[in-house]
Amino acid sequence: MSAALPKVLSLKRGAVLKKALVLSSLATPRENLLCAAGNGFLSCQRHYRSHPAHGIGRYKYLLPKEGPKRRKDRVQMKEINVGTEHEYGDLNIQMTSYDMCLVEQFASYVHRLCNSLSIRVIESYAMPTKTNEVLYLEERGSKLQLDAILTTHQRVVQITGLSSTFAPILLEIIQSNQPEGVHLLMKEHTEADFKSRLKSRPELEELLAQMS
Repeated sequence: MSAALPKVLSLKRGAVLKKALVLSSLATPRENLLCAAGNGFLSCQRHYRSHPAHGIGRYKYLLPKEGPKRRKDRVQMKEINVGTEHEYGDLNIQMTSYDMCLVEQFASYVHRLCNSLSIRVIESYAMPTKTNEVLYLEERGSKLQLDAILTTHQRVVQITGLSSTFAPILLEIIQSNQPEGVHLLMKEHTEADFKSRLKSRPELEELLAQMS
């Protein structure tokens, strides 16, 4: 009889806890509910509901303040290095092809080669793409018909400080790895090469011609 008494008391205590939980849910708001875990109570109140949620996920206040935006200055041409008796000045290694992937890979190879040989690379850039139309004349007629459209892609690797003794060795290495379909040209950098990278404005050129 004494061994069964604790079990009966525990069952009665569980029933009392359930009744107390039901009464508390009816008498108190939902936020103040008490959760029964075994023979104890755990608070189910959600404290984060009272915290403000505005500003979460914002990061702009962590960045430094930006100054007022200024108008971009006009691109100025850098002074061209003419070179000396034993060194070349600014040189352009021009690669031209109808296949964009082929000329892009070859230009990256030339750039890495110059870096590995400790040749200073000023910059590596792409020239504007040119499109040429191929026309053919009919056998019996005078009209020209469109046959094909050829797109020319050009990449330039500009180097400086190349010694005159090492220049033929570099050119021989590049030519030995030159893929088919890529035209290679090495020339001195001039002012005309810099202007060819800029977008032409014929209207502005006409106004300048009239003013002069």
